[in-house]
Amino acid sequence: MNSISEFFYWGGVEAMTTISIFGILMILLLVVRIFKIKSRLLSLEKALSIANELTIFCLVLGIFFQLIGLFGAFQAIEAVGSISMGILAGGLKVSLISTFYGFFYFIIGKLTIIVIKLTEK
Repeated sequence: MNSISEFFYWGGVEAMTTISIFGILMILLLVVRIFKIKSRLLSLEKALSIANELTIFCLVLGIFFQLIGLFGAFQAIEAVGSISMGILAGGLKVSLISTFYGFFYFIIGKLTIIVIKLTEK
């Protein structure tokens, strides 16, 4: 069984860190909204709106980094020629890690936004 840190490394440290930063920002904005922390710089409605956009951005970043990884993998395959199906399957599996990570933040954010909207009415 692989540890979470190994998946973070396999997904690409730069990609996973970028997704994490935007995901954590989204979570912080949702916490501001949940606890109704008022700020002169950020209204409660604006916090919810920005958090909503960040959930989508996390998802798109995950897909974007997957495409970058796939592009690099296909370049390597093209340079080598033929490879075994096992190596190809392993590469495709690793390419999905950043997408799963982006989906994780997307699902957490969207569920939280739904709960916030349902409890406000």
